[in-house]
Amino acid sequence: KHHLGHLSMPAQKLNKQRTLIHVQETFAIDDVQAFTDFTVSLLQEKGLLTWELHATIPWIQVKVLPGRYGTIDFRKQVQLRGFAGLGTIQVDDLDLPGDAPQGRGILAKINATIHNPSILQIELGGVNLSLSYKDKHLGDLHTDNLFLGLGATHLSLTGILRPEDVLSAGEFFSAYMGGHMAVASTGPGSCSHDECPSWMRTLLHTLKSNASVPGYQGPPVLQKLDAQQLGLTLNSDIDVSMNATLAVKIAAPFGFTFAIERLSADVNLSFGGQASLNLDIPLSTATWDPGPAPGQGVVTVHATGINATVLNHTAFAQSLKQIVTGPSASLVAFGVGGVTIVHCLLGNLMISGIPIPGLAVDINPGLNSIPGMVVESLDVLGGNANGLNVALQTRVPNPMVVHFQTPL
Repeated sequence: KHHLGHLSMPAQKLNKQRTLIHVQETFAIDDVQAFTDFTVSLLQEKGLLTWELHATIPWIQVKVLPGRYGTIDFRKQVQLRGFAGLGTIQVDDLDLPGDAPQGRGILAKINATIHNPSILQIELGGVNLSLSYKDKHLGDLHTDNLFLGLGATHLSLTGILRPEDVLSAGEFFSAYMGGHMAVASTGPGSCSHDECPSWMRTLLHTLKSNASVPGYQGPPVLQKLDAQQLGLTLNSDIDVSMNATLAVKIAAPFGFTFAIERLSADVNLSFGGQASLNLDIPLSTATWDPGPAPGQGVVTVHATGINATVLNHTAFAQSLKQIVTGPSASLVAFGVGGVTIVHCLLGNLMISGIPIPGLAVDINPGLNSIPGMVVESLDVLGGNANGLNVALQTRVPNPMVVHFQTPL
């Protein structure tokens, strides 16, 4: 057993059955090292810790008896459930509103909830916390007052992100942008004020917890797809190669300055509600045209060597028929995309798994049964009883963004 400290308790009136004693006094620490060890154990403990209260009551007066009675020693064991290392901190909202001054990184604002399993409340004042992902530093956060109340405590954190490792940062942002949960780590902590006592410094240095960051659930990041040029080479029923120039409108939930340097995608093109063609668009160089608001812009990419796989021959044939014979055609793209963003501090950050939520791919105009086809020459080369052998040369205007090459 280690003596921790003492406090004074004013006179109390004890009832017959049960008395609630409320004491609000200064607790004087007598053994700083013992108190430090106790608070560290309390922070990490998942079960119960036993705290013994020892008091000397100088006198006691019984209401129905005359006089006062002498000194009484009082000992009481109190069991406290530990903080369990704060368990998992639940991030409720993650906001990256802009660039930090003097190019120090990316501003971060986080609203979080801490669940305290203990009946003990503790106020730690201003605290700095380190944030990491897969043991790689992401940035530093600060709260003006870390108060662990009973049950759920809401916490506001601000700070600056400056990842030390671009690969782990890319995985973190990919999980977030893909709508998936990412588990980061907080800690160790430190005091943000000079008058912080030594036991609190030690306690905060041991403060480590998981932080559960929910995936982004806002409006789609990839908002519009404009097919500026589509080239299809139909080698056989199953062998289709493709190149394309695509302009994609993007609205990312980022307020910091960035540019998109490359883009990739894995999408299914659907026609009439059926997936007809899968397109595996390799990571290709892109140009970025920033929009009027932070996070917005249009990225244009010219991709070659697109691997096209026919998923449903009937649906694919119907889509081609509509393109060739109709005034227009509309397909729908579902899948995931990836971008390489460029930032002065992040470098080249690859974010993958961004949902493509069913973007319209409009072919307008269509070929419309080739109304402007012109026969430029017709030569009869010979013939027999079964027919003529002719050489035909035509000119077919193509108003579409789609062009074909076939073995015919």
